[in-house]
Amino acid sequence: MIDLGELRNLLVREISEAERRVIEGAHRCLPSTKEDTITDLFIWEAEKGLKNATDSGRVAEAVRADLEDGYHTHGLSPPAGLRPITEGVVARLRRQQPSEEAKTGGDFGLLVVEPQFQFEVPEQLDLQRGGLKQGLLVQAKRRYCDGRWNQLTKTQYERLPQRVDYAALLRYEYADYECQYLQAFRWHPLLGRSISDADQWLKRGDFPDSVATSAVVAGLSRGEYGTNKLEIIEREICPDAGRCVIIEVDWPDGKDPGALVESVNWEVAERAHRGEEAVQVRTRS
Repeated sequence: MIDLGELRNLLVREISEAERRVIEGAHRCLPSTKEDTITDLFIWEAEKGLKNATDSGRVAEAVRADLEDGYHTHGLSPPAGLRPITEGVVARLRRQQPSEEAKTGGDFGLLVVEPQFQFEVPEQLDLQRGGLKQGLLVQAKRRYCDGRWNQLTKTQYERLPQRVDYAALLRYEYADYECQYLQAFRWHPLLGRSISDADQWLKRGDFPDSVATSAVVAGLSRGEYGTNKLEIIEREICPDAGRCVIIEVDWPDGKDPGALVESVNWEVAERAHRGEEAVQVRTRS
């Protein structure tokens, strides 16, 4: 599998910048903002950031750099035809509404979808669109101005225990008791924990070490957090009628890269015919 490290770094930067803008905006305009509003602002800023990264060509550049590095790692020269393929790729954020919290026990699902590239044999590269799907069920909680934390509801307490392996607590906290200075978001993946642990954290206001948003996005991209089981993703994390945030890297509808990949295939076949490196490229949906 070719590591899409440059693409992952780009996604992390854009999501982290979206968080920074939300924190600054909450201080200037929206003191004591509620969980849902903070989440909605975060989604809106991330959507804007990914669109800008796509429109500026930075997404295409990142994917192309990763592919070229993958070729070099395997001792191969990248074909020139990679550029038209990667120029069509986009990073976008999609939202699904309305909330189905009563069904899943979470506030929203977070799903990362990326293409996967691999050399099945030394001379053949395989492209699988949407090959990586990694989802996390997120429960957001906020600290009130008096210091108390918003507690788990009865529905959450009943439904989350069966989902802790692919769930996380997202914590919104202000640095002051006037609730004007929103702090960096803090995440607590619940794998290996119980729902009673999260309940006690919120009641006592005493939390274990947290994970930054950047680490959560990178961890999803690497498959370290959440789940890749499609049945769970479709039923609980991102159901058709549920509230879900999808960070997706793909080609636009109607812009399948298959023909361009075939062009690369011809390019490398010609190279092989001339006695140069033989590298075949194909794609699958």
